Amino acid sequence: MITIDFIYLISVLVSPRLYRIELLLYIQCVMKPLISLHTQFQQFYDRKTYELIWNGQVCVLEELLNREFDGALKRIWIEDYIESDDVYIFNVEEQNEETFVFNASELEDPLYIFKSDESLSGFIIHIPIALVFNQDYFHALVKKYKLPSINYTIKYE
Repeated sequence: MITIDFIYLISVLVSPRLYRIELLLYIQCVMKPLISLHTQFQQFYDRKTYELIWNGQVCVLEELLNREFDGALKRIWIEDYIESDDVYIFNVEEQNEETFVFNASELEDPLYIFKSDESLSGFIIHIPIALVFNQDYFHALVKKYKLPSINYTIKYE
């Protein structure tokens, strides 16, 4: 990022024959909004450069979460979810009996069907119970950096 010293620039660009303290102070006052805008842009640039460091890789996301929420102890860790081959046709929360789609004479294993929104998560984030943090900010940060098609589960230990 280019750093501009506006005060020095003003003093260099003013002609020596017009060089008076009153004129320099006036030009500095006129340049004050530009200096302020440049400072805001530098802060924005630094903030966005920091955000671009992080991505959805597990090790990078884990480091980001630990840096934001558990800086000293680094107790937050991420584990891949082990997928199951079972597919269910009922909602677990309904606590209904399972419905099977197969014919007993076929002598095959039963087929379970499930809704896509009940699918299992792609990874599990383990968080210590004693950790106090802003959950809305936590979820927003994870959703910002994870891949769109991947779900996640939070497990408190």
